[in-house]
Amino acid sequence: ALPIYTTEGFSVFFSKQPVIYISSASRSGLGQFVCTQLGLPLSCLCRVPCNTMFGSQHQMDVALLDRLIKEDTESGRVPLLLMANAGTPGAGHTDKLVRLKELCDQYKMWTQIGR
Repeated sequence: ALPIYTTEGFSVFFSKQPVIYISSASRSGLGQFVCTQLGLPLSCLCRVPCNTMFGSQHQMDVALLDRLIKEDTESGRVPLLLMANAGTPGAGHTDKLVRLKELCDQYKMWTQIGR
């Protein structure tokens, strides 16, 4: 089902909690800042672990993110925003941005890319 927050605005969040996905390699406090700016509770944050088996230890685990989004959708939550990295603060690693954008398109989420 297509999320209705694009047409109904914030009122949809009274019945369905939004989810903001953020990499565990993101700058400390970034997720809290975004929640504060959007007026959302910290419970909306979902920290996505980084891939430790294949590739960089500072890249978001895309397969796990996909599972998390599916689980949240099935439990009635609204995937709202993905915060990806184009250069992590500590090591300068970049998430798999093309694949993450594909997931966002698939689930009708917004994407924010930080560095």
